[in-house]
Amino acid sequence: MASTSKVPLLPSRTHEIGESSSSGDPPTAGASTLQAQIVARQEEIRHLILQIQKVEHRMYMRMHGKEWYPGERRENEDRLWNCTNKKAQLTSTTNKLIKQTEESKAMVSALASKIDLLRRIKPAEPQVHDPEIRQKTKKED
Repeated sequence: MASTSKVPLLPSRTHEIGESSSSGDPPTAGASTLQAQIVARQEEIRHLILQIQKVEHRMYMRMHGKEWYPGERRENEDRLWNCTNKKAQLTSTTNKLIKQTEESKAMVSALASKIDLLRRIKPAEPQVHDPEIRQKTKKED
């Protein structure tokens, strides 16, 4: 039976992925959407890994069943072929989802760094050309 590695969970707290918790900061809905997609993909990957393990177990049992029940050999070969195909299909889907998850993590990281950079940039004072407005803004300061 092949061993499968566990997919690490992402941080559950929003501040660990660069998302703002205060109301004055710019919204980061993109990061939370990507976070939700990553978690959903991780759950799907875990489900597919369990399916692969079940198929591997069935294949193992059917291969040994041939020795115990020679009369059912042909049926077991057909089932083994179907299980092998299903396992290859599930493995391909799992690998594709793992790749997409890694890409999504990279997107979240890039988005978090952009948000951090935007928070560091201070907005420049607006240029006021009208003298009346300029005087009003100076009085308010």
